[in-house]
Amino acid sequence: MTVKRSDYPMQPGALALAKSLERACHLSGYRHQDDVFENWVTLCEMALARLSDHLASTVRTGQVAEDPPAVRAVFDRVLDPYKDDRVQAYTIFSEAFAELMLATSDGPADSPLAASDLLGDLYMAWGRPNTAAGQFFTPLPVCRLMASVSTGSLAETVLERLRAAIAEAGTHGFEEWLALAPDEQARTPLSRFALRSLAPALAPVRVLDPCCGAGTLLLAAAEQAPAWMSWLGLIEYHGVDVDLLCVRMTRVNLMLHAIHPWHVIWGDSLRLQTYTDPSREALGLPTPKLTLPPMVPTASSSDPILSEPIPAAFPIPEASAVFGQLHLF
Repeated sequence: MTVKRSDYPMQPGALALAKSLERACHLSGYRHQDDVFENWVTLCEMALARLSDHLASTVRTGQVAEDPPAVRAVFDRVLDPYKDDRVQAYTIFSEAFAELMLATSDGPADSPLAASDLLGDLYMAWGRPNTAAGQFFTPLPVCRLMASVSTGSLAETVLERLRAAIAEAGTHGFEEWLALAPDEQARTPLSRFALRSLAPALAPVRVLDPCCGAGTLLLAAAEQAPAWMSWLGLIEYHGVDVDLLCVRMTRVNLMLHAIHPWHVIWGDSLRLQTYTDPSREALGLPTPKLTLPPMVPTASSSDPILSEPIPAAFPIPEASAVFGQLHLF
């Protein structure tokens, strides 16, 4: 298959990914680039969803955890059609996954998250979106404008809830932080260990995108607050989309940017209907339900990125809580 140069996205990082993935289009005969893209995103989602378990197992035993049979079955289903080129296909997908991770920024904890939407750009230009159905992702700059209008006070809302929780809990040890000016408080990360005592009194701020696409609007919303607020679970990110590939892209984007906790559901926001999600099934998670506002989509307290038993108000991987975004390469 020869991919037209005009199909390539203009963003340099997405262009490099397209060139990497194009090699898989020629394995074991002809295959569409949209199939290759979907295969790759599926494997990226599974790899990231299992990452915290592998990390925890490596810390405890020196070896990565063994994947459950259902997860191995997902890899087999994706790679078996490549037949004799299965190993080469896995290598191509792995290299593209590494490129995606290296291209994702993880700025300092006291600075706003720097979002990157390579997946959305790649999908729109190379992954063959359903334009006949009007599928067109909102560009990241426009999402940033929308987020600044709708969630521009996100950091201040988090700070207000922190101050209220400290006052309600009567917890000591926050005196120096409380004495700082509000802008200094926003730039001064609190530790997960200090926040444990506030968990019963602290309600996370919730952000919902009912048609999340590649999760770009959620990324833009996360940029409105210092990264540590997301790393420590003080902001919850919820997304719903009727397209399973979009759901997977959103999950990958949120995990890549160390944004958690998140609950991203395959379903129809207008009909309040959820579908049986093969990714959740493979990870042993139940199918959640959608409820009317002001409630948000509900999900299991053990979503894919979780591995360690920690307070429900702060469901985050241990290593990510301490060090921020995980460094894999």
